[in-house]
Amino acid sequence: MIRPCRVLGCGAHTTRYGTFCPTHKSNLRRHGHAEQTAVTKADLAPFVALVRKRIERNAENATWAHSEARWQTVVDHARSILNEARRGVPGNRYERTAASEVVVLGEAVTPRAIIETVFAMYLLQENDPRRLRSDEAFRAQLIRRLRGLTEASMDEWKGGAGGRAKRVQRDVPPRAVLIMAQWVGEALGGVGVHLSRLERRDREARAASAAGLAEAMRELQ
Repeated sequence: MIRPCRVLGCGAHTTRYGTFCPTHKSNLRRHGHAEQTAVTKADLAPFVALVRKRIERNAENATWAHSEARWQTVVDHARSILNEARRGVPGNRYERTAASEVVVLGEAVTPRAIIETVFAMYLLQENDPRRLRSDEAFRAQLIRRLRGLTEASMDEWKGGAGGRAKRVQRDVPPRAVLIMAQWVGEALGGVGVHLSRLERRDREARAASAAGLAEAMRELQ
């Protein structure tokens, strides 16, 4: 039965057996939530800059080396899954898809770029929680931004304006995305949350300082 799409304000009709229209159904699959839009490289850039400043201020701190090593552990785990698949050991196909994607990242992207992107996504979530519509949307956008670090995740198709080629990120099954996000979260999520708290602390300190200055100025004779 065809019904109106569940998304408030959407006037389109659902697919035959679904609860969302084709556009919002695609959003749910690709972005983790029917109303989630893609977090772009430009969206994340200010938060990557914050992460880099934090790293620069704490250049000798071992957190960054430990984080890069933990990412390498994820890559090694993914390689072991693919090795088992080559030997004919039965396994979960979504886990193997996730492993393939992780190995591509491990070979094409530096560990420093990986951890910067992961930590930046946690800062974005802390700074603008409404930008991410759910935990599933956060996980989906986290993986999309990581996969966006390599050309290996991109496809081209002829269909842009004027017949020009358009570059899009190749889709990965949502179950594989969730597995990747689980691995990344277990390895780096704790540091990401801690950095988010530090940024919030600094932001609140700046706001308090500005308020104190404003109050002092009001008392000037």
